[in-house]
Amino acid sequence: MRDIAFSVFFVYFLITAFRVPFIGVALWVWTSLIVPTSLIYGFATSLRANLTIALATMLSFIFNKSPKVSLRSALFFLVVFYAFWTLVTSLTTISVPSIVWEEWIKFMKIFLLFLFVTLIVEKRLHIDTLCWAIVLSVGFHSTVEALKFINSGGGHNVRGPIASLLTDRNHFSVAVAMMLPIAAYLVAQAKKMQFKVVLIGVIFLGVLAIIGTSSRGGFVGLAILGIVWGLRTKRKFLNITLMIIIAGSALSLAPSDWRARMSTIESAGEDSSFMGRVVSWKQSTLIALDNPFTGGGFYAVQDWEVWQHYAIEFHKLDFITSPEAADTSYAVAAHSVYFQVLGDHGFVGLILFLLMLYFSYRTLMSLYKDKSNEDWLRTLSQMLSYSLLVYGIIGSTVGMANFDLLYAIFGLVIVLQRVAKSAGKELPRERYFFSNWSSP
Repeated sequence: MRDIAFSVFFVYFLITAFRVPFIGVALWVWTSLIVPTSLIYGFATSLRANLTIALATMLSFIFNKSPKVSLRSALFFLVVFYAFWTLVTSLTTISVPSIVWEEWIKFMKIFLLFLFVTLIVEKRLHIDTLCWAIVLSVGFHSTVEALKFINSGGGHNVRGPIASLLTDRNHFSVAVAMMLPIAAYLVAQAKKMQFKVVLIGVIFLGVLAIIGTSSRGGFVGLAILGIVWGLRTKRKFLNITLMIIIAGSALSLAPSDWRARMSTIESAGEDSSFMGRVVSWKQSTLIALDNPFTGGGFYAVQDWEVWQHYAIEFHKLDFITSPEAADTSYAVAAHSVYFQVLGDHGFVGLILFLLMLYFSYRTLMSLYKDKSNEDWLRTLSQMLSYSLLVYGIIGSTVGMANFDLLYAIFGLVIVLQRVAKSAGKELPRERYFFSNWSSP
């Protein structure tokens, strides 16, 4: 029954994506983050929802005579050059080419999402729709998982959708933490009280879901959000009181073993899990030192033969405290967006990646501080800056460099910058391929 219902809705979504490009982009983001195959189990799993919606959106962009948009942005060219650089590093990989090219294709899909966000999204309606798509995807899973956590009395292990990047609890906690500020933006913009209540519920359950992951990085992310929110909010007393109520209520539901795990944050140097991350960081660094420009290619550090090769040279970084040697019986992930990019794409790739984060955050803060911008634009810029801040800090302990939501935010930054520049100018009226469908 679930597959039949999804198939019916999917056909409707497909038609809508072809009809209206910006809704197609929103559905593209939604299917990327909600991972429909994690919710269905029968024949509907063969629909390839994300790929089909993406193709429909691209065709919609071609057939619908959308107004030309300016792409003159430092961030845009940085992302394009970074994407080109991943091609170079894939061509020069030291890992298994078939695996590297498979990962490159996955990243190209993410890059195309970024590209079409910048090409299609152009005004507030489009932007808000995209924000709703993010909240209705990540927020859906965090809400369901949090309710399971409550029902189990704290015994349920919260994780993201199966067979996806977010299956890992640490990754899922980052995604939820990045979603929370976007949900807060929608709360501020919602005109109907019932929407505000639902969104506040999503935020509360999102906080609880992060606690349920038992991710120390996720907990740090929550703490960062709380501190930044408290320092920058206008209605400090009201918002801080609300934040304390939400956090306090969520923490009261946390089991005792969660508190014990969080207490190990201050003794990370003695924690075997953290020290295992340090080993993988050193391995990624050795790959980059040996291949400073191009690195080893996508996920090279996870290649067992590559891992073994650099484990022999592990002593070269003995000045960094870690176990005496890397375990050669298996290879592990980079466990850091920065070391992941460093090992995969060399120092050039890391510089480009850091510049993308820097220009995004700087642009958002500039838009927020410019009081000539409309309130909604300033609010969203502020909230997206929180999302990037959380990603930038928690990202130091998770391998999420190739994450759809990050590149969707990069695209939104460029769109917001463009909207701010065009403020007061009348945008060209949208025209659609099917003339009998009215413009939104």
